[in-house]
Amino acid sequence: MLYRAIKRIFDIVSSLCMVLILSPVFVLIAILVKGEDGGNVFYKHQRIGMNGKKIGIYKFRSMKLNADKL
Repeated sequence: MLYRAIKRIFDIVSSLCMVLILSPVFVLIAILVKGEDGGNVFYKHQRIGMNGKKIGIYKFRSMKLNADKL
Protein backbone atom coordinates (compact mmCIF):
# COMPACT_ATOMS: atom_id res chain seq x y z
CA MET A 1 0.00 0.00 0.00
CA LEU A 2 2.82 2.41 0.87
CA TYR A 3 4.59 1.59 -2.42
CA ARG A 4 1.48 2.48 -4.45
CA ALA A 5 1.06 5.79 -2.60
CA ILE A 6 4.71 6.75 -3.14
CA LYS A 7 4.55 5.75 -6.80
CA ARG A 8 1.35 7.77 -7.32
CA ILE A 9 2.88 10.86 -5.70
CA PHE A 10 6.03 10.46 -7.80
CA ASP A 11 3.95 10.10 -10.99
CA ILE A 12 1.97 13.27 -10.26
CA VAL A 13 4.98 15.38 -9.26
CA SER A 14 7.10 14.23 -12.22
CA SER A 15 4.21 14.84 -14.65
CA LEU A 16 3.71 18.37 -13.35
CA CYS A 17 7.43 19.08 -13.64
CA MET A 18 7.52 17.84 -17.23
CA VAL A 19 4.48 19.93 -18.18
CA LEU A 20 6.18 23.02 -16.77
CA ILE A 21 9.46 22.25 -18.53
CA LEU A 22 7.79 21.48 -21.87
CA SER A 23 5.16 24.24 -21.82
CA PRO A 24 7.22 26.59 -24.05
CA VAL A 25 7.42 23.81 -26.65
CA PHE A 26 3.67 23.21 -26.39
CA VAL A 27 2.99 26.92 -26.92
CA LEU A 28 5.27 26.97 -29.98
CA ILE A 29 3.52 23.93 -31.47
CA ALA A 30 0.11 25.53 -30.85
CA ILE A 31 1.19 28.76 -32.56
CA LEU A 32 2.54 26.85 -35.57
CA VAL A 33 -0.60 24.72 -35.95
CA LYS A 34 -2.91 27.73 -35.60
CA GLY A 35 -0.80 29.84 -37.96
CA GLU A 36 -0.74 27.25 -40.72
CA ASP A 37 -4.45 27.26 -41.55
CA GLY A 38 -6.30 28.90 -38.65
CA GLY A 39 -8.07 25.71 -37.57
CA ASN A 40 -8.36 24.19 -34.14
CA VAL A 41 -5.11 23.45 -32.36
CA PHE A 42 -6.35 20.30 -30.64
CA TYR A 43 -8.04 17.15 -31.89
CA LYS A 44 -10.21 15.07 -29.55
CA HIS A 45 -11.16 11.46 -30.04
CA GLN A 46 -12.51 8.64 -27.91
CA ARG A 47 -10.47 5.70 -26.64
CA ILE A 48 -11.37 2.77 -24.46
CA GLY A 49 -9.76 3.00 -21.03
CA MET A 50 -9.64 0.73 -18.02
CA ASN A 51 -12.69 -1.50 -17.53
CA GLY A 52 -14.07 -0.49 -20.93
CA LYS A 53 -14.67 3.12 -19.90
CA LYS A 54 -14.62 5.60 -22.81
CA ILE A 55 -12.25 8.51 -22.30
CA GLY A 56 -11.52 11.58 -24.41
CA ILE A 57 -7.93 12.03 -25.59
CA TYR A 58 -6.68 15.44 -26.71
CA LYS A 59 -3.82 15.65 -29.20
CA PHE A 60 -2.24 18.40 -31.25
CA ARG A 61 -3.86 18.42 -34.67
CA SER A 62 -1.41 17.26 -37.33
CA MET A 63 -3.66 17.06 -40.38
CA LYS A 64 -4.77 19.96 -42.49
CA LEU A 65 -8.17 21.49 -41.83
CA ASN A 66 -10.88 19.61 -43.81
CA ALA A 67 -8.40 16.90 -44.80
CA ASP A 68 -11.24 14.46 -45.32
CA LYS A 69 -12.57 16.62 -48.18
CA LEU A 70 -9.24 17.05 -49.98
